[in-house]
Amino acid sequence: MRGVFARSAYHWTDSRPTWHLFQRLWNALVDWVDSFHTASPGLFNWFLVACTLVLLGILGHLGWVIWRATRPSLATPRPAAGPAGVTQDAAAYLRRAEELAAGGRFTDALACRFIAVLLQLERVQALKFDPSKTPAEYVGEAKLGAQGRASLAGLVSVLYHHVFAAEPCDQVGYAAFGAQADQVIRYAAAG
Repeated sequence: MRGVFARSAYHWTDSRPTWHLFQRLWNALVDWVDSFHTASPGLFNWFLVACTLVLLGILGHLGWVIWRATRPSLATPRPAAGPAGVTQDAAAYLRRAEELAAGGRFTDALACRFIAVLLQLERVQALKFDPSKTPAEYVGEAKLGAQGRASLAGLVSVLYHHVFAAEPCDQVGYAAFGAQADQVIRYAAAG
């Protein structure tokens, strides 16, 4: 029987050596504080005052950081009214699209141009703009004729190819997208 319990599988050790290390360090700290208090009570009182001031400083700084992080900034611009704070100005998106295109960022310009089209369609009540919708959802929702809906679907297809499939876009592609976007707006105005 002794041979069985002599095997290495039955040699148990404490599996928490880290805990014991912290326990020993804590006990050493308590012993040091106790001996410091016994050896020099006046200096110990000053030590307690200094520790209290440091703790109050840390807590004060923590409160200040939390206050600064959670309060709204005065410099934070307030967006125009709209769902989820999205600016509802089609002209602003058109200007941004032109700026991006002028800078050679045609794919980003396509995305801004598409949002401008959606806002223009919302203005004529052809659809309801919501930033949580996918571009394809607008095709099924749009109150356009068959040609207008097909034109919007083509616009979404081009957008998907360039924005989501990372197909490069150049100035010619951006101009064609703009012409097709204008066509969608004409369909909406006519219907």
